[in-house]
Amino acid sequence: MRFMLLSKNKFIGIISLLLIAILLPENTFAKDKIQKKELRILSYNIQFLPNFLRHIQHFPRKRAPFIGKAVLGDSVDVVVFQEMFDAPARKALIKELEGTFPYIVGPRKNKPKGWKRGTGVMIMSKYPLTPLEKIKFSKCKGIDCLANKGVVAVQLNFDGQPIQIYGTHLQAEASEELLRLQHHEFGQLLKKYEKKNIPQISLGDFNTTKADTALYHNLLTELQSEDGNLTGEIQNTFDSNVNDMQKPTGERGVIDYILYKGNGIKLKSAKRQVRAYQHKWGKKNKDLSDHYALLADFKF
Repeated sequence: MRFMLLSKNKFIGIISLLLIAILLPENTFAKDKIQKKELRILSYNIQFLPNFLRHIQHFPRKRAPFIGKAVLGDSVDVVVFQEMFDAPARKALIKELEGTFPYIVGPRKNKPKGWKRGTGVMIMSKYPLTPLEKIKFSKCKGIDCLANKGVVAVQLNFDGQPIQIYGTHLQAEASEELLRLQHHEFGQLLKKYEKKNIPQISLGDFNTTKADTALYHNLLTELQSEDGNLTGEIQNTFDSNVNDMQKPTGERGVIDYILYKGNGIKLKSAKRQVRAYQHKWGKKNKDLSDHYALLADFKF
């Protein structure tokens, strides 16, 4: 009798678990799972400009292997590059990284049908990626019009939990009006794909300085996303005073961001830090790009 009673209780328990699984809302188990994990994500404008700009002597093909090694040294899960225009340099960097980041969306790699090659944005990941959409900003100015600047949107399968990643590079030396328009168009894309319990992470070179508080606030408002303070000694993502790939004009500040929109999933903690990747690659150069990389650790 005791054996029969125990078996009955086990049966009731199994049935109860099955009912819970059926009745719980979609993404509940995934949400519990993600809250125990940490995502490490990197944004880096690497200045692989087209070959016709070689007169500025930025030598992307020399820098590519060292950039790859620097990124691998930080053990990131996802990296979003900007200015991936020079094809040989891009090929060398992919060769360095694709063993660790097999999932790639961007120029000449896993390119969905109909996508153009002009954004310069490439997303590489340890976890599977599904392309969502690529948009081109409706207006541009000057040399930026040679590229199809906009937003590349993908969905990351983070051990069963979907996370949307939006990589971008906004207009350089833009008017306030033009940047506000691009902020708005970016925000509309986020709204289009917004779903409960699917976080949206937006990152890249926004060319929106944090020192311009009105424009910076407009960016966060349009994207309905949150930023955070930078930890560590380096408090700028570009600095012409010390970066040897820039002319010493005195300009410095924060224009690169990793922004978070949880859509129901709150972060336990968020840490953002600037990474000044360096390696001696020329007689007068050790900085690996005119921008510094921005690294974020998001604990769920």
